[in-house]
Amino acid sequence: GRKVPCIAAPPHLVKKGRNALTPATSGAHKGEQRRLYLTIEGRGTYVVRSHIERLLKEDVGRFPRQLPKLTREVVYPGAWEKMRVGLAARLLSNSVADALDKAADAESILIEQDSIRATALYCRQWNRLYDLLTRRQPVDSAAARLFCAELRSAAKWFDAAAAAAAS
Repeated sequence: GRKVPCIAAPPHLVKKGRNALTPATSGAHKGEQRRLYLTIEGRGTYVVRSHIERLLKEDVGRFPRQLPKLTREVVYPGAWEKMRVGLAARLLSNSVADALDKAADAESILIEQDSIRATALYCRQWNRLYDLLTRRQPVDSAAARLFCAELRSAAKWFDAAAAAAAS
């Protein structure tokens, strides 16, 4: 019975976050859309990739594009694209989260609004975690304390999200 800590590399973490939104590729649920459950402001809702797919569809015909880095290979990664960390980081970026927030403001159905905002929050939190784990480590003690506090805050959010999904 000893517990062994598992430490994942930041690039693998961000790909895992992206893969949690992609349809299952094998097993009994092959091809099904994965739905992640989050609680926001006391209301439970789902994080779904279809909101990001809709952003891409609406943005492709626009000039200039609002999200030029949100491409088909980012939203619908093939086998090779799934290995590219940069594509996963583009999907779970603050610019995608900001566009989702704008889309939520324009949505008239409250349940759909909550789901779009949950997807935006999911993207924003993954972006925050990836930035925290890939930036240079602080040199002085005050910056180190701030870094540790930010990391604890991010970990607390992911723990709460995991607990909500498990219940």
